[in-house]
Amino acid sequence: MAYAIEFLIATLPEPGSPPLRGQFDADLDAISFALGRAGYALASFDLPWIDDAQENSKAAESDDDSGSAKAASRSAPKAAAGKAHRSQIAPGVMLFHHEKKDGDDNDHSRLLALLIVGESPTRGVNQAALRDALDQVAWLSGWKHGSPPAPSHLRTATSIRQSRAAQSELSGPAFGIAVSLRNTLEEWATSLPEWPQVRIISGAATAIGDELSLTKPPVAFSTLRVPDAAMLPIIRRRFLPLG
Repeated sequence: MAYAIEFLIATLPEPGSPPLRGQFDADLDAISFALGRAGYALASFDLPWIDDAQENSKAAESDDDSGSAKAASRSAPKAAAGKAHRSQIAPGVMLFHHEKKDGDDNDHSRLLALLIVGESPTRGVNQAALRDALDQVAWLSGWKHGSPPAPSHLRTATSIRQSRAAQSELSGPAFGIAVSLRNTLEEWATSLPEWPQVRIISGAATAIGDELSLTKPPVAFSTLRVPDAAMLPIIRRRFLPLG
């Protein structure tokens, strides 16, 4: 059976930070619910934050078994510094499938790969994980030639969606910090022979103005919220005294 493969990158609150874990779950549930309404069902997933939590739990148990709390406090920073968590360098992946409708010869069974990148309200998006997600989309879509080359059956599947063959879709940012996102996109574009259209939709950001007005790659940004640039003139007219 032939599948058309689609890609979506989502930047969500970093779940490794306890204050953001609840917001990560809520945002991911919203995306999963929306995909379910569109007819997609979850097939498999790989979230590096789960592995990180298990490693932290094992490290804590090892510290408890080793003896005193002082020895644990001295050894923990060395272990953390010696090995980076997988979530710091790689995105999470969730694979959804959508079966072909019976009797519709123009329809295809579809796979959607959702790549999840963490972000924080102070540091912005995880640039290493975002760059890895963008590289994976570029490699599997045939925009960037890698070694080894992408499997031929995947290149065939991505070519089925001709109207989106030169477009990368991203949901985010969650906190409106566009500098890290812009810098990663600009750096990534230099590695491609051609620049695909990047379509970014944010469900929360309101303060992003020209920060994402890029030409390399060309970015189309939109938000589901009323932007600050549109609200401030109205607020000034209504609440500030006329001078």
